[in-house]
Order: sequence, then C-alpha cells, then structure tokens
Amino acid sequence: MKKIVVVALILISSFCSTSCTKTESGNTSKQLNVAYINTDNLLKKWEKYRDLGDKYIKDRDKYIKDRNDLASKVKRLRSDMEGNISEINDSQKKELAELQSQHQTLTTELQSLNAEWSKKRTDIVNELRDIASEVAKEQKIDVVIDNSESSPVIEYGGEDITVDILSKLREKEDKKNKK
Repeated sequence: MKKIVVVALILISSFCSTSCTKTESGNTSKQLNVAYINTDNLLKKWEKYRDLGDKYIKDRDKYIKDRNDLASKVKRLRSDMEGNISEINDSQKKELAELQSQHQTLTTELQSLNAEWSKKRTDIVNELRDIASEVAKEQKIDVVIDNSESSPVIEYGGEDITVDILSKLREKEDKKNKK
C-alpha cells in the first residue's frame, strides 16, 4: 500500500511540478527533483529517538516479565486449589484474587505504555516530516521518498538526504537544549 502511495505521489508531482524546460523539439518537459531518506538508519543514529526507544523496550520488557511471573503464580495456585477443592481456604481465595488483580493492573499499565509510545512515535514521525520538508525546500527537492529496509522502494538516482535531515534534527535539539 505504501509503495502505491509513493508511486502516486511521484506521478502527481510530475504532473504538478512548476519546473518546466523546453526540449530541442520545442516540447515542454518537466524536471522532477527526487531525493530519498533511509528512516531506519536515521532513527538508529538519532539520539532522541534511540533513547526513547531503548527506554520503551526496557519498560515494556519489565511489564511483560512481571505479568508473566504473576500469570505463573496464578496458574500454580489454581493447580494447587484444583486438587483440593474441598480444602480451599479464604486466604487462598484472597491470594488468587490479589494475583489476578495485580495481573490486570500490569496489563492495563502495559497498554498505557504502548499507547504512550505510539503517540511519541507519531510525534517523532511528524517531526521527521517537518525536517524533511525543510531540507527539501532548502535543496529545491520536489519529492522525498523513504527507502528503508522496513519500507523499501526501488529507486534509481535521486540524492540521499538522510545525513542532512539527521544534522538538522540534531541542530534543532541543540537549540532546544540551550534555551
């Protein structure tokens, strides 16, 4: 689907481009300046994203481990209780209810963490788009294509502006940190 959108953008841009030149035969042809970025490489090298991603993975893994540990305890307790249904006491019922409550709390917290990460990723993608737009305008580029391993596009030619965007992102972060 993403490839179709990219192709459509290229076609639309080629028809809408205001940059026209005349050929020797007098016909008008349009020049389209195309560049590409590799967002996978960009995100690996961009400290802000990398730090956020590392923190998210660490927090997520902790929630998952804690939740799995609780699930194991619940399973063991249920197993112990099944063999002795007539001997289940109030403390075992209370323990089971408490473990299930803790498990549900961890599940809810993990869902919140995932939602928060999703929002942060959206903010980061929007920031990348803004910077890519700035770099494209500065370099008079009509179309910027994402050519990364996670969303590969077959491209021929074009200029790789990944480093320019990373530089601009870092420059923006430095300005923010100095304020």
